[in-house]
Amino acid sequence: MKPGPVLKKNRMRANKYEPIVQEVELIEANPDYAHVKLGDGRETTVSIRHMASRGELPDLKATRVQRKMFQVHPHLQPMNSDPDITLEDSTEQNMNTLALCTARHRQPPAYLNYIRD
Repeated sequence: MKPGPVLKKNRMRANKYEPIVQEVELIEANPDYAHVKLGDGRETTVSIRHMASRGELPDLKATRVQRKMFQVHPHLQPMNSDPDITLEDSTEQNMNTLALCTARHRQPPAYLNYIRD
């Protein structure tokens, strides 16, 4: 792990509404333990098992561009939609498909065979 901001697991939470992780500043680390500076200025040693790299923050400009690209316009139709098929036709096709399904065959449990006459 490189020095910089990392996430530390909060092992002692008073209630479930406290955050599970907190962001701390990694000062130095070895294969087992890390020396970190907490948000309130204290420094402490924690196990590497309770640490995670912060990762990269998402690029907000890129997500805005993606949203604009995927906006649906009302006058456009999907490329693979067939205008000849209507909602009624597709409903009839679904009903025909449902008619092919058979009902479940029910039989009494085998251990009750001695009761039957």
